[in-house]
Amino acid sequence: MNAYLVFAAAALLTSTTAGASTTTGSTTTIHLTLNAALIADTGNGFTGSVQGAPAFAPPVSFNLAEGDTLDYTVQFLPGQSLTLVNPTLLWSFIFADVVSEVTATGTLALLNGSGAAFFTSQSRTDTEGDVHIGQYFDLGDLVGLPSTVTFSGLRYVGKVVDYVAPGVTTRAYAEPYFTFSADSFVASVPEPGTSGLWCAGLAGVLWLAKRRGGEAV
Repeated sequence: MNAYLVFAAAALLTSTTAGASTTTGSTTTIHLTLNAALIADTGNGFTGSVQGAPAFAPPVSFNLAEGDTLDYTVQFLPGQSLTLVNPTLLWSFIFADVVSEVTATGTLALLNGSGAAFFTSQSRTDTEGDVHIGQYFDLGDLVGLPSTVTFSGLRYVGKVVDYVAPGVTTRAYAEPYFTFSADSFVASVPEPGTSGLWCAGLAGVLWLAKRRGGEAV
């Protein structure tokens, strides 16, 4: 397996406004696009991972207080997908700037190419992650997930119940991360330039047809 499986050719394909965070009451909504390389991860026991900017775009920075909810979506670029064989762990999270374990309750959904959820995990409540928000979901949470599953995005919705460290009631978050464990995985990636060549070929065919039609008149 290659060390890098490219989901997209360029980070510039993503609008810098599409992923802006918005806060309504106690819910923070983040929508990012995954538009860079997925790394075959051999250093921490997971199968693959992708981290930070510009892999995720646009950059984000937001605060979450105790009692707040994070609605966090990562959508792959159009035409991109990830297929996992016998997945055992899915984990989409964002790093924080203050160290404190956090008790949270949340779910993780897998999205199709249109952004609609076709699978949602069991709700999970636990205390973990001294430097992030976003729980990991293992086989006990992924009841009903097919042994081979293809998806084009993820959505984590979780509520911060408590920051465990004394004096910590809110934290700032800024660096997204996605990782997973599975027997194997395949990233669906259009060949660089394929779309452009296809369009150019179609234009050529149409031009030739039009020319021949003109000659026949």
